[in-house]
Amino acid sequence: MPELNNKVALVAGGSGGIGLAIARKFVDKGATVYLTGRNSEKTRAAAQDCSARPIVLDVVDEAAWAAAMADVERQAGVLDILVNAMGQCEAGSVEDTSTTDFRQHMAVNTEGVFFGCRAALPLLGKSGKGSIVNIGSIIQAKPTGGMLAYAASKAAMVAMSKSIALHCANIGSGIRVNIVHPGGIKTDMLDRFVREMDMPEEDAYALWRQTHPLGRFGTAEEVAEAALYFASDASAFTTGAELYVDGGASIRP
Repeated sequence: MPELNNKVALVAGGSGGIGLAIARKFVDKGATVYLTGRNSEKTRAAAQDCSARPIVLDVVDEAAWAAAMADVERQAGVLDILVNAMGQCEAGSVEDTSTTDFRQHMAVNTEGVFFGCRAALPLLGKSGKGSIVNIGSIIQAKPTGGMLAYAASKAAMVAMSKSIALHCANIGSGIRVNIVHPGGIKTDMLDRFVREMDMPEEDAYALWRQTHPLGRFGTAEEVAEAALYFASDASAFTTGAELYVDGGASIRP
């Protein structure tokens, strides 16, 4: 099984859902983990829950990213792993998505990842074999008519991740960049999205479940296992790759 002994990781968006599951998994596998979130109280509680170290960080604030990396360097001296697990997800078609909502999705899901990767590269380079794991979504590969901004922002993030992967390979930094695409994962985000659908919750859950050939929702822990693979030395010859943890939804006709 992959291990992360003596590695230092920063999990952005780690105060809940998939991010918290990843932070917990990394700690269990031996890593020193810095966990970030916007809400100070929630971030500190999540970090305490999984024995991580909290950093309050608004991912759309470029200066805050620089400060976070400075904190990690001061405390640990190096960074081996960056996970961008933050996400903005609101329903909306091209006709009912406001300009403000569209830009907010791009700010969090694309620009925030850009800020994080750029800020982390110097510190990741010190490790000689750093790893960036970006959390995408099945929606960027299988868009729906009602999730325009989310699909667009995640698709842009994928292209950006592959560009960063090539750049890091071209300069010989030893840094790898890979993407994990969750399908329907039973988290608070999924529950909130279902509540916003214009149908009874039981029918909404059934509709989402049917989009997965394996016939169930995934768990945050299953996504964390995929992130662990990309973060660890087990994937040392893998960069620019996409791994779908989606119960087969990406291959559904």
